[in-house]
Amino acid sequence: MLGRFWVSKRGNFAVATAVAMVPLMLGLAASIDLIGTSDDAAQLQNSLDAAGLAMGTKYQPGMS
Repeated sequence: MLGRFWVSKRGNFAVATAVAMVPLMLGLAASIDLIGTSDDAAQLQNSLDAAGLAMGTKYQPGMS
């Protein structure tokens, strides 16, 4: 069935474009989701770094 679909020249471009858009949109959605996840991880790391620096400046060696 797909063989006849790709060989046929009658109005095939619109259908092929619509079929090709599904994986393209899924890939775009996945990449946007991964970018958001990496931004969240970077924000968490920055917060932990800031907390560590704040602790280091507040508590000097020799303090109890």
